[in-house]
Amino acid sequence: MKKMFSVLLLCFVFACVHKAEYTPEELKAKLNETMTTYLYKSINNDSTKVKYHITDVIYSAIPNGWVCEFTVKMHENRPDRIIDTTGRMSARISTDFQTVFRRY
Repeated sequence: MKKMFSVLLLCFVFACVHKAEYTPEELKAKLNETMTTYLYKSINNDSTKVKYHITDVIYSAIPNGWVCEFTVKMHENRPDRIIDTTGRMSARISTDFQTVFRRY
């Protein structure tokens, strides 16, 4: 009986140990990839003219995902001029990386 209890206790302890799904670097890369995909799949986006490059991401965990602030470089080729600018975008990304709610 003691042996069985010891085995069950050991199994319970190993089952309760929570491993982080992503390292901070992997999480930043995944958030970066998710936001880039969102930007290129936006309505009326012509990816032959507008290019996005995310240079930095600051994030904070919330119960249903992450609140993120991205530093984004945008490069747009227009017939009369070239627009090159850097700005900030804020978004909330779900834990499964499928839903992006852009705030600004």
